[in-house]
Amino acid sequence: MSYFIGLLILFIFCFYGVFKEINRTLWKGKIGTVKENQYRYRYKWGSDKLLVGVTAPTGYDYAFKKETATDRFFKSIRFSIEHQTGNKEFDDLIYIISDNAQLHRQISSNSTIINAVLSIFKLAEEHSSDENQITIDEIRNHSGRLWADIDLGDPEEEGKNLYGALPSEIALLLKTVAEELERLPQKASSKWRETYVVKAAIVTGIGKGLCFFSFIQLLRGQHIPFIVDTWQFKIFSVYVTAGILIALVMISLYYLGRSARTHLAVMNLVIFGMFGVIVTSYYELRDINMNFDTSESIEYETQILRKFRGGGLSTTRQLFLEVNDWNNNGETVNIRVSPDKYSSASRGRYIVIKQRRGFFNYRWVESLGYK
Repeated sequence: MSYFIGLLILFIFCFYGVFKEINRTLWKGKIGTVKENQYRYRYKWGSDKLLVGVTAPTGYDYAFKKETATDRFFKSIRFSIEHQTGNKEFDDLIYIISDNAQLHRQISSNSTIINAVLSIFKLAEEHSSDENQITIDEIRNHSGRLWADIDLGDPEEEGKNLYGALPSEIALLLKTVAEELERLPQKASSKWRETYVVKAAIVTGIGKGLCFFSFIQLLRGQHIPFIVDTWQFKIFSVYVTAGILIALVMISLYYLGRSARTHLAVMNLVIFGMFGVIVTSYYELRDINMNFDTSESIEYETQILRKFRGGGLSTTRQLFLEVNDWNNNGETVNIRVSPDKYSSASRGRYIVIKQRRGFFNYRWVESLGYK
């Protein structure tokens, strides 16, 4: 039953990750004014990021970011497809995260939008210095807001001067883009709603869901029951993990097709999902090996050599018993136990271990008791 509950929780985390990707909550921040135009700005403490945004037309979900060598590589192998506006400076510098053909046509034919976007990226360079580089991570239009995500570099050096200059200048340029978008025809029609937005959100959301779920898995206790053939089982789980990751990537590529978002979504899946798949696969395979095991348990007796605490703070240290290997390998084994088992243990005392074969033939200890 616990195995199926775990799968249900995994599904809930993945569903939540997809939901948050599709329905992102708009960030809050302070309100500023420039030339009678209001804008919002927020400094993200701990990440050295500044967000600057203005109200924009609804019905859009696209982004501009600086084109990287990674983007160019995936375009060169036709893994992803990005629209080219025909403006060489813009096309060389900016990567358009959108597959909306109508939006592409409007941007290509609107020099005001092209120049405003270029100016935002150039402003970051103008406010940079040799000691501190400021960059624009992304310009995003979502849920009725158009904002710039700015990496401030070293806020201790530059931060005090930014609020009076860069945010207001960027806000004016964002307002220019928003006003131009407001003039576009049929901006709220179904043509503007990209299926790739939802597809990319699903792929990214699954990766984040796996990542979140893995942290829940790590909170699970490592004491009894436990796998005896530890290293063999870890190697087995690595092979399964590699197969799952390859399958996820291949399914995602087929599902997404060739779009401007393909490599970005798949990279997010790998970055967030890899850790999640590694941890989740290990624990789920461990549960299957135990829960679906129909073999009879075999009792073994072994002697406690010593008991000790290991790792962590004095209040969170793990408790161990060192015993002779009951499978006659001529070695000693450290068994992590609960506080009550630890307090009852003493050197020289014999313990009874119930061991089973395992569904995947990886031996595991079902229980431990004192003789």
